[in-house]
Amino acid sequence: MVIDENPTARHMQRSSCIAKFKGEIWEFLFLVFLGNILLYIYIRRFYRGDRKNHHTW
Repeated sequence: MVIDENPTARHMQRSSCIAKFKGEIWEFLFLVFLGNILLYIYIRRFYRGDRKNHHTW
């Protein structure tokens, strides 16, 4: 009975681990995507202000 139940339990554990890993990957990609958008907006605003101020730094 124990030998019969072991592979299925191991398989379910592995699949749940893979699902968790996929979820973490999608969360990471979403955070990177948001970060890139914010960085792009910040850089555009910075360059626009930099052109206006004629290299203040």
